[in-house]
Amino acid sequence: MKLERMQWEKQKQEERQKREEEKKKQEEVSDQRKKEEPEILKPHRKITESQRKDIEPDAPADSLSSRRIVLLGQTGVGKSAAGNTILGEKEFKSERGTISVTCECSKQHVVVSGRSVSVVDTPGLFHTEMNPEELMTEIGRSVYLSSPGPHTFLIVFHVNNRCTEHEQQIPQMIEMMFGQEVLKYSIILLNYGDWLEGETVEELIEENCGLRDLADQCGGRYHVFNNKDQNNREQVNDLLQKIDTMIEQNGGGHYSNEMFEDAERFRREEEERREREEEQIKQQVEKRIQEEIERVRKETEERIGAEREADRSELERLKAERQRDEEERKQREKQQQEERKQQNLNCVCS
Repeated sequence: MKLERMQWEKQKQEERQKREEEKKKQEEVSDQRKKEEPEILKPHRKITESQRKDIEPDAPADSLSSRRIVLLGQTGVGKSAAGNTILGEKEFKSERGTISVTCECSKQHVVVSGRSVSVVDTPGLFHTEMNPEELMTEIGRSVYLSSPGPHTFLIVFHVNNRCTEHEQQIPQMIEMMFGQEVLKYSIILLNYGDWLEGETVEELIEENCGLRDLADQCGGRYHVFNNKDQNNREQVNDLLQKIDTMIEQNGGGHYSNEMFEDAERFRREEEERREREEEQIKQQVEKRIQEEIERVRKETEERIGAEREADRSELERLKAERQRDEEERKQREKQQQEERKQQNLNCVCS
């Protein structure tokens, strides 16, 4: 399945590259046409572009310095608290504990050191009050709230969490929702760094098998927050710097809606394939059950038939035995009568 997914995503990546090349060629043709325009038309083009900016007020949000962040993580690890630390204000409802406060995606915006930063909080992975399909659909909505796509996914953990079965499932679950390329745009965020109590982050990651494997898949990227000190903007600026470095490593791009749609399409295809396999397995099981029922029925009928035949044979044997006994009895009685007659005759003669 993993090989099929890699081949499928490789094909989609080649298609995206082809579309990007075609788009680039179109832009080059457009630039060439602009150069060849008569001077009298150029002022009109400038006015048109200015009017377009007025019509599209959200355009600055996609500037080179802006950053769009999506928070992911289990229930109770402090995603909302991490979002509030980035924002510098308590915009997201946050409570400590194992009960998820966030049941739907929520977006907030802030300016950090002159940079536009938007943060999307999401429901906790393995949310206990939502079925898996509803949960994946709602978390997937974070991509559209970060349109044209998030620059990074912060996968949030509590520093006190240890390697659990759910933690080991997190990379697979995130890839299932967003596609295999998602970890190229992901950073591990360790919350409540003030709880480390002398232990280094490197030691924490090395001791936690789930964190260690995920860190490797995320290119070794991680960051630590002290959520108690929300006035410490240096830790937020450091995080933005790590995001900048990651974006540069990714060629300057961000996770796109198209990638998500590809992942959604693949997930649907996988779900349909899984349903078909389950249906086939169900039919095979039902067939085996019916065959077993038929086999037992035949064996039961044969056994009952054999028992009936044995009973019938036994009845016939008993009947024959009684008949034989009756004939022997009659024969003895007849012989006794003849003996008595002979004795009587002898007495008369004497």
